[in-house]
Amino acid sequence: DSIGPRIDTGTSGRAPCSAIQTDAGTTGDAGNTSSTARSLGTDPTNGPSGVTGCVDANDPEDMYSVTTTSGKDVDVELVVPAGADFDLYIVDSTKNRYAYDYSEYNDPLEKVSTGSTNLSGQATTFYILINVWSGDGTYTLRVWTNNTVPKPDITISMVDVPVKAQA
Repeated sequence: DSIGPRIDTGTSGRAPCSAIQTDAGTTGDAGNTSSTARSLGTDPTNGPSGVTGCVDANDPEDMYSVTTTSGKDVDVELVVPAGADFDLYIVDSTKNRYAYDYSEYNDPLEKVSTGSTNLSGQATTFYILINVWSGDGTYTLRVWTNNTVPKPDITISMVDVPVKAQA
């Protein structure tokens, strides 16, 4: 974003999430590290209905793992509740927020994709990180896996032209 990276305060307002969460439809929190991240599976597609989760002052981050097979890209949308400001990142296992794609100022709909990153078309595992900037509440996370846009596999190194023009 042209405004620059945000500084994470890790705080929000009230805490509306239930004590026992059901992030992505499974009992428990999605976690906030690569080892506790909730798996969305291999080449996941759950849009347009998506999965829901909740973040608040007591749980300001949720993290999901995604595994892709070769030749795939993943598009992600985060629907943010009214009055809240959540941020969306594609991160590595160390949670480097600016290694791939991120969306910080686009509420109520944050969007990221592997398509313009070095993850494009790679068989790999990466993580989706949701972070509270302000507010709290239930979000919807929508994920689509698509075929990678083909890239040319030829290189033009020499062009020969006719020695004589022909009519």
